[in-house]
Amino acid sequence: MKTRLAENRDLTQWLQMRKTLWPLSHPDDHLEEMKEKLDFLAETPVFVAEEREGQLTGFVEAGSRARVPGAKTSPVSYVEGWFVAAAARQTGVGKRLLQAAEGWALENRLTEMVLGLEEDNEDGRKALEKLGYREVSRDNGETMFSRSLVK
Repeated sequence: MKTRLAENRDLTQWLQMRKTLWPLSHPDDHLEEMKEKLDFLAETPVFVAEEREGQLTGFVEAGSRARVPGAKTSPVSYVEGWFVAAAARQTGVGKRLLQAAEGWALENRLTEMVLGLEEDNEDGRKALEKLGYREVSRDNGETMFSRSLVK
């Protein structure tokens, strides 16, 4: 398995994963956002996890925000979406995706990574805590997690 920046050839598989993560969004809206992200990968990187046979098993969409609830720094690196296919969970795919996003953040002089989960996402909470993220705030059904990228 390797992680790499998303490309146009990934649109179909990436769309399917996005529809699983955000089922209430219309596919056309997903595609519009995805194409915009591909046009601006330096500012809003999307990393995918790819198996040898070309099958994508996850993605992470990152960027930066001026402010995020619970963050200690500004601007801050923010994960917009993090998804790992059910069959690939607990295999290190999620960790490798976050590491790719964290590497991008550090290259861009961002020293903190923040992401939010729905409050009832226990699997996500456990995964983030295992990776060194800590809960920093809760609001409107979302729990925010943060991790310093510098020691």
